Formats: sequence, structure tokens, C-alpha cells
Amino acid sequence: LDTHGRLDAAVNNAGMSSTFMPFHVTPLADMDFMYNVNQKGTFLCMQEQIRLMLNQDKQGDAGKRGIIVNMASMSGLIGVPYAAPYSSTKHAIVGLTKSTALEYASEGIYISAVAPGVIDSGMPVLEESYNGGAYSREQAAAMHPLNRIGTCADVAKAVDFLLENDFITGGVISVDGGITAR
Repeated sequence: LDTHGRLDAAVNNAGMSSTFMPFHVTPLADMDFMYNVNQKGTFLCMQEQIRLMLNQDKQGDAGKRGIIVNMASMSGLIGVPYAAPYSSTKHAIVGLTKSTALEYASEGIYISAVAPGVIDSGMPVLEESYNGGAYSREQAAAMHPLNRIGTCADVAKAVDFLLENDFITGGVISVDGGITAR
């Protein structure tokens, strides 16, 4: 803001999970942690981003004040066994994205989300799942119709697409190798 005087784009890319386990034995502390990072963090960031964007002029033919891209997850689009707390926080991101997109569209603020599948991002819980026996990297790849784990570059391309588009708001782009198409 100090350099350019406005906030044209924001990407809320927070996400944490815990070890996959049956819902009935999931510690409340795990749920609180995931909620605070995944949902509450995005909520608070969006509030400030929208406040800033509302105070700046609309630009271009599309009348944009700014665009926000939230990081959801395939787990926010479908149910995932042994990941109910994580999945519920990512479902909340989808709902937050769609609701605020409708609320702020007339103000020139575009809000969308990307829903990655299994991505080789170095997320510790994913590595623990691979190494701890929940499933191997090969099994994770086989879950995808494209038969591979996604990359950070795959996700970045979808984010870039949303940042450059003048007619998408409220949408969720799946970057999941086809998992949610089933």
C-alpha cells in the first residue's frame, strides 16, 4: 500500500490439517487450531482486504476495486473420511467465498476460490500420511483420475487465471486431478 497506494489483489492461502483420525477421537484442540488458521484467519484477512478495497476507486471497464482469491480444498467440496475437522473448515471457506462474492460484486470486489486436491506442497501432515502408513505417495497419486499428485505450479496457474479474469466471482476452481469429478 505504501508503494502503490491501493490493494488490487489478495490471495488468502492459509491451510493446516492434523493427523487423519476418526472424528470421535479428534481432540478439540486440533479442531480449534484448524478453525483458527483455515477459517478465522481467512475471515479476518478478508475483512481488512474488503475495507481497503471499498475505499479505493473502481478501475478499468469492469469497474474493479480489487480481487480476492481464497484457498479452499477439494475437502471443502466433498466429504473426506478421517478429516472431518479439516474438511469442515474448508467447506466454510467455500461458503464464505460465495456469500461475500454476492455481497460485494456490486462494489467491484471479485471474490473466488481455488480448491486444490492432493498437492506436493510439503504440508507436514501430508508427508506424515505418506510416511506414517495412511497411504503412500503412489496411492495418493492413484486417487486422482490423472494418476499424479498436483504441484504448487498447478495451483498457481488457477490463482493467476482468477486474478486476471474480469467476469468470475463467487466461483470455485477445482485443481484436483479430477477427484471431485467422480
